[in-house]
Amino acid sequence: GLYRGQITVNAEGFTATVPLEVEVYGFSLPDTTTCRTLFGLDAGRVWTYQRLQTDADKRAVWEKYMRLFSDNRINPYNPVPLDKFTWKFSGAANFWNGGNVSADQPRAGTTSLLVEDASPTESFQVSSREPLLISGKPLDINLWYRTEKADQPAQLLLSFSDSSGSHLGGKNILINLPAATKWTNFKKTIGDIPSGAVSMNVSLLATLWTPKGEKIGKTWFDDVSVTDTGSGMELIADIGFWNGGKFSADMPHSGTKSLLVKDASATANPQVSSSEPVPISGKPLDLNLWYRTEKADQPAQLILSFSDSAGSHLAGRNIHIDLPAATEWTNFKKTIGAIPAGAVSMKVSLQASPWSAKGEKIGKAWFDDVSLTDTGSGKELIANGGMEDDKAPGDKTEIAFDWAAWDAAMAQAIEKYHFNSFLVGGAGSFPGLGGGTFYATKAGEFGGHALGTPEHRELFRAWCSEVRSHLVEKGWLDKAVSYPFDEPAVKDYPAVIERLKMLKEDFPGLRRMIPENLGAAPQFVGYIDYWCPILSAFNPTFAHERQKAGDISTWYICTGPRAPYIGSFIDRPATDLRVWLWQTWQNEVEGILIWNTNYWHSSKVYPQGLQNPYLDTMSWNDGYGTQVGEKRPWAAGDGRLVYPPEACFDGAQGPVLDGPVSTIRLEAQRDGIEDYEYLALLKRLLAEKGSTLNSDEAARYSKLLEVPAAISGGLTTYTNDPAPITARRQELAKAIEKLTNTERR
Repeated sequence: GLYRGQITVNAEGFTATVPLEVEVYGFSLPDTTTCRTLFGLDAGRVWTYQRLQTDADKRAVWEKYMRLFSDNRINPYNPVPLDKFTWKFSGAANFWNGGNVSADQPRAGTTSLLVEDASPTESFQVSSREPLLISGKPLDINLWYRTEKADQPAQLLLSFSDSSGSHLGGKNILINLPAATKWTNFKKTIGDIPSGAVSMNVSLLATLWTPKGEKIGKTWFDDVSVTDTGSGMELIADIGFWNGGKFSADMPHSGTKSLLVKDASATANPQVSSSEPVPISGKPLDLNLWYRTEKADQPAQLILSFSDSAGSHLAGRNIHIDLPAATEWTNFKKTIGAIPAGAVSMKVSLQASPWSAKGEKIGKAWFDDVSLTDTGSGKELIANGGMEDDKAPGDKTEIAFDWAAWDAAMAQAIEKYHFNSFLVGGAGSFPGLGGGTFYATKAGEFGGHALGTPEHRELFRAWCSEVRSHLVEKGWLDKAVSYPFDEPAVKDYPAVIERLKMLKEDFPGLRRMIPENLGAAPQFVGYIDYWCPILSAFNPTFAHERQKAGDISTWYICTGPRAPYIGSFIDRPATDLRVWLWQTWQNEVEGILIWNTNYWHSSKVYPQGLQNPYLDTMSWNDGYGTQVGEKRPWAAGDGRLVYPPEACFDGAQGPVLDGPVSTIRLEAQRDGIEDYEYLALLKRLLAEKGSTLNSDEAARYSKLLEVPAAISGGLTTYTNDPAPITARRQELAKAIEKLTNTERR
């Protein structure tokens, strides 16, 4: 029905009355839109601007951003940044996030870690995957390395975080490693740990870091050790069954490696433990291991700790097994019969010296060929008891995924917020494939194996198979999109096609998208199936051909194109982003993309503090070789459709828990997405109920599916007046209501 009223505005010496008329139609739009959308939203920038440190605060604020996105009918690239799914490989190096396992002249054992910087535009680094807990006491560094060139120093970088997980800016420690083409030992004690640091990440650089990143080269690292003198713990772990310790090639009992456990603290009892609880039957356990200690008066120790069916630790039930001092490899056997009642799982811990209340004992112990057999089940409980970190030829790589948090959060994103698309991987990257742009690329690696090697392909194929199966099981595969590279140059096409080919073969059903600022290149036919050219390079003939082949057609805008095309900038007419959706329908395009919505800050223009986007409306270029202090404008409001709460700039120190500030541009675009939905709804109704109309009605309603020239006569000819849009929407609404009522009859 039609509702009429008025709004009266009163001010000092002024009053005005504005008539208001609202017509409500007898239908509703679906919660999930027909038009697919993908919009960037940087969660880290939200945490920084709103000074959010706790998980609870981040979740409370993020929900407000998701509500705004949902209300405006757009989908973020990643709706669940706080709940990523995680995975671990068996039989592969997991400590380092990057780098390649190299068999080329290792210092010890069979492999070393190769770090390669092949880019003259960025400083590439290989970092520890997870933050390493530290005591705040000095760190002892001991490593071996060799560089490719005699004039090429390498570097080690320590970066620190506080108890909330926030990076301590400006507190990084850079350690230069002099150029050395032969294996060279480097030792250093780092005493000046930043105040408030509770964790750190270790990064290895093949060359010295520079702002431009122009230095290139390769460096090999081996036997890297960082010991926390406060806890006595070795921080650089060979991850696998054991959570801690180092695989050592120094006189193993058998094979090529043993497990070195080191206690360097006179005030703690560091131990190396099994990474996960081991299920047990409750029957006796047969222990058989080999060990040797550093000193003749230094016993070692093995500890078994138990948990019940609820996962609760059975306090006071630990079993301590002393291993007599032995500087030569010694065999130890024992049957453990007194398993605590109610125990269903246990952890195994190895100590280089016996536990004591003060933790004053120090030393090293090596363990090898460790076996613990459950006599009830007959199972061997120690995985990789031989302490060999390298996979044997033919061994199958297994991947353990943890989906719990991601599943719950993604279900909410789809069911509560009705998002219709999300990225698997990042924007311009994909797990194992690296990524990049026309300006710079990042090499792909998986589990320490370089893209292009058989080992990498095995891991990648296994990863894709597992993730695909999970998405199919959840019913979400049709919403998933990959985005492995961004705006490639022609020179990048062969490498990008190779990555897309791998995705096509190993992850069937996952849509493959590459935003193309040069337009949709025919070289990608058969590899891209989610096309996304920039608006100004759109080729309707090509797009329609690909749609007939089953591909999806979308497009994007960013810092380009400029007028006379549609733009998302502050100085453009408010109708622009609404008209964009009419052009989207007009060209049979199925989705839209905008690279960012909260690009509030440029670290190059504001290196010492945060940009206030209310006062400085320009979106400054922050990459592509931009130097600190250099001002390279993109456009006012580019990548900025939402704003931080104004309280972020009030000078206070505490968290800002308000939601984002919306914009006229975002809400005009929402109107356009709803206009698109009107058109899609009418098209579906005509297909279903058109036979109930007489010929004049059918022709008149079908004509409404065409976009009139008064709204858009082409990509560069369109209205900046909302009146013809409003009039057309009313016509669409009446037609939809007519057909909806026909359906009800």
